[in-house]
Amino acid sequence: MGFLRRVAGVSLRDRVRSSVIREELGVEPLLLRIERSQLRWFGHLVRMPPGRLPREMFQARPAGRRPRGRPRTRWRDYISNLAWERLGIPQSDLVNVAREREVWGPLLELLPPNVPSEEEVSKPGEVPCDDPEENLEGRMCTEHNKPLELFCKTNQTCVCMLCSVLDHKMHDVAEIHADREIAEGVQVFTSLKESVERGLNELINTIKEKQKTTEKQAEAFIKELEQEISELMKRSTEVEQVLRSEDHLHLLQSVQSLNIQQPPPTKDWTEVSVRQSSYEGTETLSEEMKKQLAESELKRVQQYAVDVTLDPDTAHPELILSDDGKQVNLGDVMKNLPDNPERFSKCPSVLGKQSFSSGRFYFEVQGKGKTKWTLGVARESIDRKGSVILSPEDGYWTMCLNNRHKFYALANPSVLSLKSPPQKVGVFVDYEEGLVSFYDVDAAVLIYSFTGCSFTEKLFPYFCPCHNDGGKNSAPLIISPVRGKSYTGP
Repeated sequence: MGFLRRVAGVSLRDRVRSSVIREELGVEPLLLRIERSQLRWFGHLVRMPPGRLPREMFQARPAGRRPRGRPRTRWRDYISNLAWERLGIPQSDLVNVAREREVWGPLLELLPPNVPSEEEVSKPGEVPCDDPEENLEGRMCTEHNKPLELFCKTNQTCVCMLCSVLDHKMHDVAEIHADREIAEGVQVFTSLKESVERGLNELINTIKEKQKTTEKQAEAFIKELEQEISELMKRSTEVEQVLRSEDHLHLLQSVQSLNIQQPPPTKDWTEVSVRQSSYEGTETLSEEMKKQLAESELKRVQQYAVDVTLDPDTAHPELILSDDGKQVNLGDVMKNLPDNPERFSKCPSVLGKQSFSSGRFYFEVQGKGKTKWTLGVARESIDRKGSVILSPEDGYWTMCLNNRHKFYALANPSVLSLKSPPQKVGVFVDYEEGLVSFYDVDAAVLIYSFTGCSFTEKLFPYFCPCHNDGGKNSAPLIISPVRGKSYTGP
């Protein structure tokens, strides 16, 4: 392996020593440059006479007699196996690489004429992976069986390292973790696009069905009208023939038999209409697409769920906290607790133990059965001993439920129009973006967002169960786990 590194110009720490490669490092990533140098070395070996090939190429078979007429040097297998061990390139892919580069052209002549498929190629030194995530099919390239480590911005798809060299070499490719936000945004808008296309197709099909129904209805009406017109024309012809008669007795008898005073029955067509509203059904589909988009957005922020617990050192003396630190309500007795600087003295509030000074976090709180509560986040330097003023200027970004049906954003404008108070509220914070958003989790609806915030301190989750109101508001606030999500650290 040291010989390979010296020829390829690569050290153990992937430091490139070759001056030729160093000059080109600004054009391609280091890993691709190293692979190119190694493949050039393969071509160099191919052009070498057999007498100068490395000793490994001339080693005898470990067991069994060599078949008669077989070459004593197995350097073709050596080249292909070395390509797999060093670069993870099976013979089929190595052929494609060599076809694209003249410097490796002679390598084609050395490979067997019938190149096996990737599944048939032996994989020397392959070790089973114990990590279940590495064995997920969705994380592996279906063509090369390599991890999907890169994101192709040109094709908007995840690719492996070999894909970036073989099929996407002229595309804009970046590492997945570097463009994770772009990939997530693409995924959201791809889902939205698919939803819009699906809704459009449903609308077109609905319009076509209504058009067919309307056409059939119109054809039935036309047929019925034609039948009525035919009956009226027939009666009119009979009356005209009778009127031409000069025999008055025959005329009177004919008039009685024709019953002129009672014309053929006809339909009242004044209320008949086949016109349909062109927008019928569109509003319903639009609402469904809005709901799907809102659900996608909620799922996106839920991936930043964190495990929040209440901090008893900050709790007002009247508050009762559960043993697991997940529930809080107001009691009737003022407990004798130390008046430490972190504790709220006047407002029945409590903070979470976890603080956040960067990144994103999300948590959910259940307020079922309560008529009043306040939720949100607060900065570390808030005044905890005096009267609490819940405003962004004073370090609070909160929402408030008051009198069961009135919902407030403690900013301007404050009163929000909601059909019903949410039973479970999701709180999402993007520290760098200066964003605090509140979601109705059950309805998957964004309630309100504080935008353009300037965070310079640690932020803590803030909870206030408010006064009991004669027992009407005695239910606790409950920090509930986010469904189907594993918690991440701050």
